[in-house]
Amino acid sequence: MIFTPLSKIYPKYGSSWGKVIPILHNGGHKVIAVQLPLNSLADDVATVKRAIDLISGPVILVGHSHGGFVITNAVCLFGWQ
Repeated sequence: MIFTPLSKIYPKYGSSWGKVIPILHNGGHKVIAVQLPLNSLADDVATVKRAIDLISGPVILVGHSHGGFVITNAVCLFGWQ
């Protein structure tokens, strides 16, 4: 999920964030819920990276369970802070 001015990306099952997304939209944020392919960690990290590359400006990554594992690996791999 991505929101702006801070953008949020919620990976794993994008649809599981369905109740959170409208609240953030109503707050004026841009939100993207990323649907991970779940083929491999590398594929999941690449999916998150592609979503982030679409954003100009700060991004907040939010994930639960496997999604948290994916975003932690993405941050380490790409050196984001």
